[in-house]
Amino acid sequence: MMAVARDAWLGRVPMLHLRGWSHANQFLGTPLLRAGSEEACWGAYFDTLDKAGDGRIALTIANAPADDPVVIALQRVCSATGRPVRIVGREQRPMLDLVDGSRGPLSPKRSARLRSQAAKLDAAHGYAFDTLTTASDVTAWTDEFLALERGGWKGTAGSALECDPRTTAMFRAAMDEGFAGRRLHAHALRVDGRAIAMTTYFVRSGRAYGFKACYDEAFATYAPGLLLLREVMRVLSVPIVFDSCADANQGALNEMWRDRREILDICVSLGRRRRVAYAATMAVRDAWHRLKPARA
Repeated sequence: MMAVARDAWLGRVPMLHLRGWSHANQFLGTPLLRAGSEEACWGAYFDTLDKAGDGRIALTIANAPADDPVVIALQRVCSATGRPVRIVGREQRPMLDLVDGSRGPLSPKRSARLRSQAAKLDAAHGYAFDTLTTASDVTAWTDEFLALERGGWKGTAGSALECDPRTTAMFRAAMDEGFAGRRLHAHALRVDGRAIAMTTYFVRSGRAYGFKACYDEAFATYAPGLLLLREVMRVLSVPIVFDSCADANQGALNEMWRDRREILDICVSLGRRRRVAYAATMAVRDAWHRLKPARA
């Protein structure tokens, strides 16, 4: 249900614990459980960890959506059994809710600005919206994406997917297997046939999850990434909820998608005899966070 790793620190506070392991390019840490089995699985899992006897006093899970049934079941099981649990991190991730979102996908200001930028791009260069539709094209699309991303600031910083053969292989596998399983969607904004922005996302059961996106910085004045996102919004099958899986501090995307998905980092106590140590660690953590503003 979840890969775990041992850790000795919770932020800046020493604490022997287990943490849900996530790949660097994995933007949700929710364990994989069959629908309807969530509470039974959590109960059995915590019973197992309680008996492990390795001195670990907690289990932490990062990037857990507050609205996910697995996360809701975790909190319900902890409440029913009196197991201490704390939210140790929280952010509001940009989201597009076309099911019951009340704010709408675009602010009037952003909508007007994108119309202007689209008109300028079309007048200066002309552009076309393109969608990956054929399995035989997946490799070419993947190559094009990797080259476009590496040609930008991520390539300069050494963080582009193609800068590491492991992340290159991961992305190729995600593209191949995602498209074969009819989960992956990929789109591009093109000028004279050349991609100036590309995006990928996965869709399942009425939810979409952002994966990777990049753009040509030579066209930055036209905001090609946002123009591409605007085109994507037009072709989405509705009703759908689209989790951007993006950093909560992305200003343009926050303005463009005004719905929010709450993402939690959760810390659960393990072992009755270890709860004193857990409580003491949480007290130290709270004290540290109270002191941070004063130190700043």
